[in-house]
Amino acid sequence: MNRKGLLWVVAVAAISLATWMFLGKQAPKPVAVVAELVSAGELHASFTADGVVKSTSVELSPESGGRVTSIRVREGESVQKGQLLAEVDDEQVHAQERQAIAVAQEARESLRQANTASKIAVDRATQAEKTARANLRVAQARLAQVKKGARKEEIEQAEHRLAEVAAQVEEADKAHQRARELFEQGAVSRAELERAEARSKSVRQSYEAAADALALLKAGATPEAIDAAQAEVDAAEIALETAKSLQSEVAISRSNVQIAASRLKEAQEALSTIRAIKTKSQVFAPFAGVISKRSAELGQVATPGVALFTLQDPKSVYIEAEISSEDASKVVEGMEVRVSQPGLPGRTFLGKVVSLAPVAEIKPDAAVRTRILRAKVVLKEGQELFRPGTEVDVEGRREVAKKAVLIPADALVLSSGSSTVFVIVDGKAVLREIKTGYSSEGKIEVMQGLTEGDLVVIEGKDALTDGAAVTVRRK
Repeated sequence: MNRKGLLWVVAVAAISLATWMFLGKQAPKPVAVVAELVSAGELHASFTADGVVKSTSVELSPESGGRVTSIRVREGESVQKGQLLAEVDDEQVHAQERQAIAVAQEARESLRQANTASKIAVDRATQAEKTARANLRVAQARLAQVKKGARKEEIEQAEHRLAEVAAQVEEADKAHQRARELFEQGAVSRAELERAEARSKSVRQSYEAAADALALLKAGATPEAIDAAQAEVDAAEIALETAKSLQSEVAISRSNVQIAASRLKEAQEALSTIRAIKTKSQVFAPFAGVISKRSAELGQVATPGVALFTLQDPKSVYIEAEISSEDASKVVEGMEVRVSQPGLPGRTFLGKVVSLAPVAEIKPDAAVRTRILRAKVVLKEGQELFRPGTEVDVEGRREVAKKAVLIPADALVLSSGSSTVFVIVDGKAVLREIKTGYSSEGKIEVMQGLTEGDLVVIEGKDALTDGAAVTVRRK
């Protein structure tokens, strides 16, 4: 090869090297991405949880052991508060109760008789004293009158009476005389004559009595009359003292009433004690509910503390929800939730969180060690459709921020345990670390690192590096 040809080859090679070097230093091709503006708005935190229907329930057993002799209910039966469910045999207690009942009845009858006797004694003593006092007043008044003598008015009345009787005597004598004359003439019968004669004698006797009474009044009281009146007073005073002595019988009768009442009280207390012992061999419903389980069988030996029945209160149905530890901050007391169950597809029921456990616990029987927070949910509707022991689903949603900075969940890039996003700045994708809060419904709350209006990459992140040029399509 001549010199001229060699120079040509060298020149071509140099040109090729320069072209390669120029092309190698040229900027890479921009990456095509889809981006979305950072927004600000309300943020709602949602959660779901498993739940179990529960209700107030209690296991019932007798306080004393023995053989079951009576079962009054069936499984699934509704019972009232205080209803007898079963009895355990204790013949000795039954015998003691029968005896105590008999003693109480006898004591009650004795008290009734004592009250009747006391009332009779009180009435008798009261009436006797009342009568004796009245008789004494009359006797004292009579004695006073006898000692005082007759009054002027009484003497005048006696004189008037004597004059009236004298006139009657005169008239009766004339009538007797006329009857005699007529009888002698045969004008009247002997019977009419005898009647006229009897009338005359009767009127004369009345006249003599009236004359004697007037004479006594004018003469005044005699010592004999005063003594007689005083004797009546003395007798009345003795009768009053006798009546007063009946009060001792009243006191005795009242004492008998107290004794009988005390015996009845003792008998009733003894009966109450026996019955209290008897109730220990009986099983009662402490509240109205449904017998959800019956373990009792006739003839079996019951033991205190070993349940014969399980009683549930259907009106106290509630849901025990198991909130995962990740969702614990999304649940607060008083918030409303929705409850559904497989047995009622397509239906949801409104409920309310009424309490939260103070601490989380490890979920029992979980394949992976998981912590949960138990929440009590009370249904606001449809309680009668939920059976204790069935499983349900609980869903909740509540507002956690009125104006939160939000990005799509697709914008988040997890790197070395930190949260980052690609922010479009001057046509380049800049990797920026952010601090996140709640995430819900495809949105993530940004607490720090972004502001409303920033543009973040949501598609094409995998092909990006920090500072890479991009071509952006806005969503």
